[in-house]
Amino acid sequence: MTPKVVSTCAELVQLLRERRNELDITHETIDDISGLQSGYTGKLLSPVPIKQLGAVSLGAMLGALALKIVRIELVEDPEQADRMRPRWTPRKRPRFENTRGARRRALSALLGDRQQETLATSNGDADVQQTTFQFQDETGGR
Repeated sequence: MTPKVVSTCAELVQLLRERRNELDITHETIDDISGLQSGYTGKLLSPVPIKQLGAVSLGAMLGALALKIVRIELVEDPEQADRMRPRWTPRKRPRFENTRGARRRALSALLGDRQQETLATSNGDADVQQTTFQFQDETGGR
């Protein structure tokens, strides 16, 4: 089978039908190999599909037909973006950088140099110890 580019769900289903025909196997064989319930492949690959491919059924179907997804490319649809833009609302919570220690630095900036004291429990038992901790900066200093 030569690699093919698929842009829609309908094209993906058509590609699976072509692969089924290429291998000359029945829907029941695909159901047995994939572990899908009996008759499910027929519902997925019928001319007017009764069911749609999902995460489980797609993976099972691809495995049974010895296919794999090599690349997924997502692009913005300008027409859809124009329709959705009025509905997009900005985030209200602050954004933290996705870098090592960014959250700790932000929290340390809020707390300053003060220490935070907490109790393990509040029942007053003798085994309860007061715990003191302080955030360290990235250099390891306090």
